[in-house]
Amino acid sequence: GRSTKAPYAHTWEGVEAGEYQITAAVTDRHRQTVETEPITIQVLQGASVALVQPAANIAVKPGGTTRLEADVEAGSAAIAKVEFFKNDQLIGTDSNAPYALDWTEAEAGVYQVTAKVTDAKGGFAITEAVEAAVFESGEYPALGLRLWLDGSSVTQEASKVSVWADRTPFGHDTSQAEAGQQPAFHSEGINGQPAVVFDGSDDILSGTANGATLLDSTAASLFLVMKQDGGSRNNAVFGWESDSHRNHLDLLFTYNNVLLFDYGNASDGGRISGAQPERWDNNWHLVEVYRDGATGRVAVGGVTVFEGEFFDDLAVDVEGTLSIGGVGTLHHGGAVAEVLVYNRTLSAEEVAKVR
Repeated sequence: GRSTKAPYAHTWEGVEAGEYQITAAVTDRHRQTVETEPITIQVLQGASVALVQPAANIAVKPGGTTRLEADVEAGSAAIAKVEFFKNDQLIGTDSNAPYALDWTEAEAGVYQVTAKVTDAKGGFAITEAVEAAVFESGEYPALGLRLWLDGSSVTQEASKVSVWADRTPFGHDTSQAEAGQQPAFHSEGINGQPAVVFDGSDDILSGTANGATLLDSTAASLFLVMKQDGGSRNNAVFGWESDSHRNHLDLLFTYNNVLLFDYGNASDGGRISGAQPERWDNNWHLVEVYRDGATGRVAVGGVTVFEGEFFDDLAVDVEGTLSIGGVGTLHHGGAVAEVLVYNRTLSAEEVAKVR
């Protein structure tokens, strides 16, 4: 490398293992050059490490045991140890191949799991993190479940709901501080289960959520147990948006008797729609909403109502507003008993566990 200004220095990067003779040469304005005596530098090859168990994000119940295993390739020096971490807190150490241990986590939470290899020369390498969500999901599939609202997580006083808390460890709670905009709580909304009732005027629960912790840009599975009042026409029951209609997930169920499913820019290929099914008004329904790549689909009571193709994706690496009971100036007139949001497309077997 070359340096033309004091202090004369150069950063040497991407050096392969080996032995090198290093000299420095200075040249003055008369093109006279003076060179230092060479020094020998030995560059050692560092070890590499990768998590092979788990190789991708996982979800487990509290008290469950997870096998952690790292694949290690030694460099110029012998391997001294491999350490496993959760959120930078040491889980355990293994000094002998195969480098593995069992991890039992009792406390619910979201953990970033990594492995760190250290060699006999003190060199080290760290894996990319794998996410482990530890929580109780009941009979529902846990992997990818990023929001779960039901009657057991409602905070209410005098039958007015101030907080609807997320039952997953991702903390996507919704709330309403203004008493006049708090929805009502009915202890026996459907099949003896509680429900939250929105007036269709200004009731809404909302919170802030980073899209990347809640959704995927092209994959999602949403389940809502909901009822629409017959007198309510311009409904938006659930949404997440960072730039109004230009970047949002919005379930306008229903808008002038049409189901609108937005995922991306509603004006630029991010919307599919279909007519509301028979017996929609004033009845409880399990509504299923899916996006799988470019394909979107909405089912009611296990029967597909419509499907279509998206031509835009959702930008998720931003903060946005999560809301239930309304989106923007559109509000839901009716009730919601449960909401499940997955950041992936569930299989048919997994869907059967939700229905």
